[in-house]
Amino acid sequence: MHTYAAVEYGNLTIMAYDRYVCICKPLHYNAIITKARVQRIILAVWIISFVEVAVFVGPPVGFISFSYIKILVICLKSSKETRKKAFTTCTPHLVSLLNFAFGCFYELITQRFDTEMGHTNYTAC
Repeated sequence: MHTYAAVEYGNLTIMAYDRYVCICKPLHYNAIITKARVQRIILAVWIISFVEVAVFVGPPVGFISFSYIKILVICLKSSKETRKKAFTTCTPHLVSLLNFAFGCFYELITQRFDTEMGHTNYTAC
């Protein structure tokens, strides 16, 4: 969701710059806005957006994954009682994590398909 927002703002910024050059420097437009330059700018926006999200979202997700992989490895080598304690201890956090992930997914899907409160708005033809 963060990547989506970052890319959208980047694309809107590119479009605003294009309009600026078109209106304020119309005689230089073709020299400034070339196909190669546009491709490089779009690529830069996408790379910057993904790096930005990776820097701010990646470490927590990586640490959570690392922690649960280590817990799983220890549980597989331990007794049934230890597995039960680990499961009891980790369940609230896993439920919270899944709740957050599904909330983000729901928000993205409802925005993507133009829905309001989970109900699609159909217009009569």
